[in-house]
Amino acid sequence: TVLRTICHQLRDADPDVVLVWLSGGSPSGLPPGSPPGSEAGLEAGLVDAQGAAGELEDILSMAASDPRRWIVLIDDADLMGEAPVVVDLIRSGTSAVAVVAAARVGAVRSRYDHWVRHIQSCGIGVLLNPENAVDGDIFGVRLPRNESLERVPGRGYLVRAGTVTAVQVAR
Repeated sequence: TVLRTICHQLRDADPDVVLVWLSGGSPSGLPPGSPPGSEAGLEAGLVDAQGAAGELEDILSMAASDPRRWIVLIDDADLMGEAPVVVDLIRSGTSAVAVVAAARVGAVRSRYDHWVRHIQSCGIGVLLNPENAVDGDIFGVRLPRNESLERVPGRGYLVRAGTVTAVQVAR
């Protein structure tokens, strides 16, 4: 998956980064002591903590005061309920904490009250296999109409500061 690719690249680039993997779909369901990342099928040791937001509130609340760089990766963000600790991290504006969320565009577009809207305001994201040009509306851009991307896993558009670039993230 794209999140797994991002996770590997972050760990390779900075072994000291704190990586936290949140599951939006369901609690981890893993027995205590399971290796971090097992739920997402990640290799042991790739992430420092994993689970549902409610399970990790104490860990996430330490991020703003920790001098290390923290990256919170959220799979199925559109399925995650209220996540006050995540919203607090996003609103804190600290450059030491970044949130990377994977969500279905249609689900987020139709939910104006969802916390993922706070991430959209950052104006950076990747739209994988967009259905149509209006999928870019989620980041305030129009996707190219005359450029159709072949629908393969990991292919889409990087949106950053209003600029749209075709990318291949994972294979």
